[in-house]
Amino acid sequence: VITTRRAHLYDGQRKAVERILAAVPDAIVISAAEPYDARLWPQARTAGCIYGDDALAFAACADVLSGVVPARGTLPVALP
Repeated sequence: VITTRRAHLYDGQRKAVERILAAVPDAIVISAAEPYDARLWPQARTAGCIYGDDALAFAACADVLSGVVPARGTLPVALP
């Protein structure tokens, strides 16, 4: 699982995720804090968005990834 935070603003973070996905195509990309990073890597097989970067947001994300609860959210913005 790769977690990003505002990679759409930081070229180094974006490139690092590209390298990881090239090496591990099944890696899951989680965009924390805001959803805009989710569109940066169309090659990602699985991507998700959480709207925070605190312990509660990551605990909820872990619950979804482990199947404890279903993902029910919707994006509050349109991503091109």
